[in-house]
Amino acid sequence: MAASGQEGPASDRDATDTHQNAPGREAPARRRTWPKVVLVVIGVLLLGVAAMGVAFALDARTLDRSSQSLTASASAAQDALADRDAAGLNAAVSELTVAAADFAGATDGPHWWVAAHVPWVADQVVPLSAAGSAVDRIAQDALVPLASIGGLEALESPQFVDGRLDPGLLADYREPLALAATTLDEQREVLAAVDLTGTVEPLAEQFTSLQDNLAELSGLVGDAHVVAELLPAMLGGEGARTYLVMIQNNAEPRATGGVPGAFLELTADDGRLTTGDYVPSWMLKDGGPIAGVTEDELRVLSYRLATYPQDVTAVPDFPRAAALATEFWESTRGETVDGVVSIDPIALGWMLEGADPVAVDGVEITADNVAELMLSEAYALYAGSRDQDVFFGKAAAAVFGALSSGSARPMDGVERAIEEHRLLVWSADASDQELLAQTPIAGDYASDLSALGIYVNDGSGNKMGYYLDVEAVVTGACTGPTEGSRTVKLTLTHTFEGDVADLPDYVAQGVGAVPRGELHLSVLVVPPRGTVAASLVVDGEQGFLAPETVDGRRLVEVPVVLAPGGSTTLELDLEGAGAMDDVVVTPGAREPSVTVDVAGC
Repeated sequence: MAASGQEGPASDRDATDTHQNAPGREAPARRRTWPKVVLVVIGVLLLGVAAMGVAFALDARTLDRSSQSLTASASAAQDALADRDAAGLNAAVSELTVAAADFAGATDGPHWWVAAHVPWVADQVVPLSAAGSAVDRIAQDALVPLASIGGLEALESPQFVDGRLDPGLLADYREPLALAATTLDEQREVLAAVDLTGTVEPLAEQFTSLQDNLAELSGLVGDAHVVAELLPAMLGGEGARTYLVMIQNNAEPRATGGVPGAFLELTADDGRLTTGDYVPSWMLKDGGPIAGVTEDELRVLSYRLATYPQDVTAVPDFPRAAALATEFWESTRGETVDGVVSIDPIALGWMLEGADPVAVDGVEITADNVAELMLSEAYALYAGSRDQDVFFGKAAAAVFGALSSGSARPMDGVERAIEEHRLLVWSADASDQELLAQTPIAGDYASDLSALGIYVNDGSGNKMGYYLDVEAVVTGACTGPTEGSRTVKLTLTHTFEGDVADLPDYVAQGVGAVPRGELHLSVLVVPPRGTVAASLVVDGEQGFLAPETVDGRRLVEVPVVLAPGGSTTLELDLEGAGAMDDVVVTPGAREPSVTVDVAGC
């Protein structure tokens, strides 16, 4: 029985095996048996996916709710900062911190970590997570400290009170502004490192909008931080400081604005500003070239840069122009200065709003007429060029006296002057200059490698630049965040329509062989880093491209001659992988027109 019982199954197996392997019959597929541990793992994963689905669904509801609140409260906070509304900022920040914490919490957790490692899905969740973390940090470490200040005077331009600017006005704001500025800069870097290549367009647009808003807020707070740090020392709160003020005459264009018609000595002592000597620029010429001018500068900008103080502003970078100006001042007068301030008559007019009129040689100067008077009308009042320069200097000194008298609110015009590159400041103190370089007031275009620079230097030796119109149109498209091509279309127009014979000699008569009334210009185009000029078209005809390099920065120099009523159009194609964040154009007697239409950058 036992034997029979043992043989039965064996026979069955043999029969089965024989049957399965019979010729002409297809063997059925074997049934795979999974180890129990694998089944358990699969079950856990399925449950995990289901849980992640529920978690993401819950997060989506929170994200939708908190993002709406974030948008509203962030906009309110931005408006409050711009309006210097402390109460409004406090209310907005209170709502913002709650919304930011909810948003950050809804973009964090194990399921987000897993999703961040799944192809395509990661391209969507990583920007969301980064945005959530950034807004939470910004709310806690930037906006909360700012709201805690109580008032927002730190974001206002300080005003004269009884003829004095208080050097310690912003002392209490330095620490929160420093923390806020650092946080905003850090989060800008974090967001800039996020790759949006595979991110769906709506999400990428929202992310980019967050970056733009953060950049605006960072600039506002960063500038206030620099002011709070520099104000005490630069206003003479830690000892008197002496500055050299260059009054740039835009009627004779130079790269940073115009020829320095006069230099004015200005002393700041415990917040009180007093003017000293005013010196026409021709009085600083000592007959010999100053030291330190580079070979590149001499080749591109000529020997005049080292010989004539009127030409120091031919250098596009203001820190360099300021350093050269101090050399002329010190070599002629034997006096050192602590810094240089540059301003033009147009900016002076903005800053004179509300001030009482001042009189110079019987001529009344007001906010409405100071620019036209100093750039044009003065040449009809005085026959000699040196008399005109003396008047220019005396007028500048009188205007500065009015600015510090308390009858005007000069700081109301400062912001506009800085935005339009008409007010520039350089400090001889290296630590102060390092801070200044973070702001537009430094005019440090050599360090701003992502800017497109368009600068005009006049070689006519007359004052016909008063009639020069400059229009710049930049178009193109980028294939990515930093790659693409652009076209720069630059139109220069000589707008004078009268008879040049009726103009004073000092206005119309050029130097050497320059015909009366003509403008002989040198246009410098400095592309952003990583970008080069590939072609030049002048008035529809192929032009000669003459690339140059000045101390490591590539540029193109194009000569332009304009007769009264004439116009010239230059078109340059720029190619390469260079981001373009700004366009800087020489501020002229007439406001330059700048249009930028570059998609995808």
